[in-house]
Amino acid sequence: MQSSSSSVEKQLEILTKSLLRNQRDLGMYQQEELQQCIRVDQMKSSGQDVHDINKQLEVLQETKQMIPLAQQRIQKCRLELENFIENNRHSIEPNSSQLTKAVELIKECGEQ
Repeated sequence: MQSSSSSVEKQLEILTKSLLRNQRDLGMYQQEELQQCIRVDQMKSSGQDVHDINKQLEVLQETKQMIPLAQQRIQKCRLELENFIENNRHSIEPNSSQLTKAVELIKECGEQ
């Protein structure tokens, strides 16, 4: 029985880390979008070549397209983690630090 419990805990850890990684990715895309907007504005105000500005606008657009995809991945991972916890609640120690981390992360994702 311990082996089964151990594998459940391991899977819980994997799903939690996956959700955390996707949250970090979203944050990086949002940060990149902000930096790219600033870069484009600076290029426009300094009168740089239109071709260079357009290239940077393409980069900005690509970054903006990644944000909804990252949000979808977060929702998918969050649902997987919620379902896993619900389906394996009997095999997870109630006071487990991994369960606490997972529940906190799920709440954090729900607030965004």
